[in-house]
Amino acid sequence: MCWRGQLKLIDDKMLVSEHGGSLSVGHQKGRRPFSRKKAMHLVLRSDVAKGPLSLLQKSHACFIRACLSKLSHRHEVRVYQFANAGSHLHFVIRAKRRESFQAFLRAFAGTVALKVTGASKSNPFGKFWRYLCYSRLVEWGAAFKTVKAYVFQNELEGLGLISYQVRKIRPPPA
Repeated sequence: MCWRGQLKLIDDKMLVSEHGGSLSVGHQKGRRPFSRKKAMHLVLRSDVAKGPLSLLQKSHACFIRACLSKLSHRHEVRVYQFANAGSHLHFVIRAKRRESFQAFLRAFAGTVALKVTGASKSNPFGKFWRYLCYSRLVEWGAAFKTVKAYVFQNELEGLGLISYQVRKIRPPPA
């Protein structure tokens, strides 16, 4: 019997801290990283959300806020920061259970897409979100503060209060 190296105690797949977005294009489906003790940065991006379909339209923005509040309470998801940038949504959240997080994500993305597009069974629209929701686990401390500041900056840019500012260190594309 011949050993081909040291056995691994930790599978490399367990070390992944981000999922979805453009990272998932052309790759096999994998399990979204989750930790009930860590916060997560989420991004939902749409190429279609322009003009009358913009997420910043007053009726859409009010609905999105109300939907976020309702669904986060229902699924026990704590929202630390939220930003609506018109074509994409940023969240910093923490969920207590994987199942409730998945249910929240499914319900929120679907409800917002249906409301914004006006789609129904008799009036289908097609694909609204560009990719799977991008998610990244965020450590507490400096990383958490940095992500919250990034999301807040996105909110200000989306509202037009400040002009777009190039980041020194950008998070991976979503």
